[in-house]
Amino acid sequence: MSKKNLLSLFIALIPVSLILGTFILNLNVLILIISGLVLFINGLRFKFDKIDILIVLFFIYILFSGFWNTIEINFIIENDNKNYYILNKSILFLRYLLLYFSIRLIVSNKLINFKLIFYSYSLITLFVSVDIIFQFFYIKDLFGLVSPFFYKIDTGETVIYKVTGPFYDEAIAGGFIQKFALFAFFSFFIFSKIKSVSAKVYISSTVFFIILISIIFSGNRMPLILFILNF
Repeated sequence: MSKKNLLSLFIALIPVSLILGTFILNLNVLILIISGLVLFINGLRFKFDKIDILIVLFFIYILFSGFWNTIEINFIIENDNKNYYILNKSILFLRYLLLYFSIRLIVSNKLINFKLIFYSYSLITLFVSVDIIFQFFYIKDLFGLVSPFFYKIDTGETVIYKVTGPFYDEAIAGGFIQKFALFAFFSFFIFSKIKSVSAKVYISSTVFFIILISIIFSGNRMPLILFILNF
């Protein structure tokens, strides 16, 4: 596998990492950061622009906020127990700045296969959407998982008020779908070889309907609003 496809594969697997859990996600992030560092050592660079400066300032603000909150908790407010949790989280959050620069370096040097990433995000989004719809009607999802967010009515029927799908005990399916949903539309229009406009409209409408219904069934209200605004 070429360097371009290998790096793209790790980026394409980010949604899968989110589903599999924190450890896999952090491992994927670490691999991408190391890849970016290796490319930087080998001489690859990118031109800094205003967006990059704004992102750096945002992370500096997060770090400063963490330092200030830690000082306030431990030294200004009377507190016998020292707590450095916020500071530690702020420092660890910097890994996403390194991740941003790594992906920025990869993209700027054209070491990325957009088709692979778009199709991967689209297929994973549609799979989670179908899984949510399936669990809504059959209680169990395609993996046999049952959402812990349910109650039973007087008739004994089980009603799920938050459908979690592959996330099991985390009610974040709607937010996950909303974040990656637009890839399903763009990948179809950018990379599809279908020439018929009516066919494109029909397929995109079907995709929209599946994603919209899945977010509604997930029980997450804000992702539904964000999805409609994004669309």
